[in-house]
Amino acid sequence: MWHLTIMIGKNTMLNKSTDNLKIFLFDSSCDLKELQQSMENKNSLVITFDYESHKLLNENNINHEISDIYLNRLDLETIQKKSYELVEWFKKEKSNELEYKGINIGSIMRVEFNYFLVPFLKNFVSIIKICQTNDTAEFVASISLYEILKTLTNNVKKLNENSVTKEEFYYDSVTIPLKIKNHSFSLKLSKSKFLKLKNISEKSIHLLFGPTNLHMNEKSILLVEFDPVKYRQFFSSMSKSMSNVILYNRRRPAIWNSNSYTIIKKSNCKIATLNDLADKNLERNVKDGESLVEEKISSVLLNTVFFKSFFSIYNYSFWQIIEKKFKNLLKKRFLEAIKEIEITNKLFEKYIFSSIVVMSEIGTTEQIVVKLAKKHLIPVVLLQFGMNFDDETEGTNNMNKFQGVFPVDSDEVIAVSYTHLTLPTTP
Repeated sequence: MWHLTIMIGKNTMLNKSTDNLKIFLFDSSCDLKELQQSMENKNSLVITFDYESHKLLNENNINHEISDIYLNRLDLETIQKKSYELVEWFKKEKSNELEYKGINIGSIMRVEFNYFLVPFLKNFVSIIKICQTNDTAEFVASISLYEILKTLTNNVKKLNENSVTKEEFYYDSVTIPLKIKNHSFSLKLSKSKFLKLKNISEKSIHLLFGPTNLHMNEKSILLVEFDPVKYRQFFSSMSKSMSNVILYNRRRPAIWNSNSYTIIKKSNCKIATLNDLADKNLERNVKDGESLVEEKISSVLLNTVFFKSFFSIYNYSFWQIIEKKFKNLLKKRFLEAIKEIEITNKLFEKYIFSSIVVMSEIGTTEQIVVKLAKKHLIPVVLLQFGMNFDDETEGTNNMNKFQGVFPVDSDEVIAVSYTHLTLPTTP
């Protein structure tokens, strides 16, 4: 989860004359050679906006400031608090219009939207302060920072005129940790490639561990997004349980190596996958749902007056800057959400659950499962592993709420340790 910190570097506020001052706003998307060629004016100032660019300029002995020095503690607290308010936009504007089968599409994207908002707001407020401090300066900025600057001043140019930034959201890619002998590394895949590989692997998983042999009237306990390796002791206790257990992992594969395979096999746990739930009715329901929700969202987004007023900080609106990206994110995630809702709905139609166990209420799968469980009158248990932050400040309280530490929709919460994790009793 994003939280705010101030980057500290060896370069601090530089003494520059404000006469004919040229300020370069530099980040990791910029080209160093172009910056060096553009710094013809001796009275110039370079400000970096991320650690990579700060490190690069240090290595090349280019004096610069760090954008963090323009922010004080109150700014950081304001940005963090504001981000929590802004991701709840769906509660302010025609909330019922964004619902599909009782699930708010805006709520599903709030975590990912927060990943985008926090660094954006940090840059936005920094640039406001920079402009206020240097109101007569000429600015040259990277493409992303240029979009902010042009809403605050007319005296701005792009640093990399011909460069193009690729639009990528936080959940558009998946990082997979790998280890070969004593060497650890990670592999980054696009979400689409990851899902293709996951779907291929789940064909075998369905044949080996699918819940197809369960009796239709036989009740089961549903586990949502559990890692069998991380919770191996929990899974080992399942073999002694009289309850049927079904594991439902939509974000991560239930089995990915020999260790996870062995744990699942010994646990007698069944695994529900798309192979068990997909049919022609599901495909038709997804298409109908997409058409319905797309029309609703288009209607909501027409209210530009609301969005311009709501998306603001320190009386500066930034809706114009984020509008396109916000709409693209919303469209992309609502298409995915409709599919996930229909798949999960099919799961509830096919199997009978006595209870459902989740470790969070903020994940996409968890939100959908919990809301549909309410409709089916199935009790939900939230496993509580302790607070992520335990001081009593307002900021900490907001962060714990946002990260799902406090139960909102669950019927019960169980405080547990990793070594004392057991299945809830089947009613």
